[in-house]
Amino acid sequence: GATSFITKGPPCTEYTFVCGGSSIQLNSQVSVYDADDGVTDGKVTVTLTCNDASTWWQYQGSRNIYKIGCYGSSNELTTSTTTESTSTSTEPTTSTTTESTTTSTEPTTSTTAACKTCAAPSPTIDEDFATQPFTSKVKKCNKWTFVCGGYAIEFNDGEQVSDSGDGVPDGKVTMELECSANGATWQFAGVDVTFITCLVINVNMSALGSNNGSAWKQPWVWAH
Repeated sequence: GATSFITKGPPCTEYTFVCGGSSIQLNSQVSVYDADDGVTDGKVTVTLTCNDASTWWQYQGSRNIYKIGCYGSSNELTTSTTTESTSTSTEPTTSTTTESTTTSTEPTTSTTAACKTCAAPSPTIDEDFATQPFTSKVKKCNKWTFVCGGYAIEFNDGEQVSDSGDGVPDGKVTMELECSANGATWQFAGVDVTFITCLVINVNMSALGSNNGSAWKQPWVWAH
């Protein structure tokens, strides 16, 4: 009979499919076998990643995937079809699955929006006293990574992440926000983030009020 995927998901920035059959077929053209996925373990694993524009699931960073199937020994398959999102809305995209109850040899299909996005408003990015530009600010699907070349990244009411506190002492501070499960807020370690800034020196921004006359004030730029 048809072979179902062992696992599928979650559809966020990565979408991993595990097939207990002999191969996974992509776009009805390219087949990936157990020996091809890097681990010979009796099953086939394929991980799709969301592209930078959050419009397509891709395999190995270049091939847009609109159809994926798990082949069993009978060469019947169960497929999952991904469709390109054309909406410019910031509302999270949704995923719906329709299970087939027919005994026909037609594929069982599920339709999935291209990539999950976040409906939450962006945190306030401070441009005031003692700030400097972030080295980079990269928002990809449901994750948003900030890199600061200053002393620390401060968020909310005076909470800070330093170079030594981000897990990698490398002369810069890295902080990754993730969209909450309901798409309503940006979070760091499970905490909602409403304010974020890159500090030049050791200073608590929340204690300074509206003082903005310092020469340490610098413009913000987006990294390319």
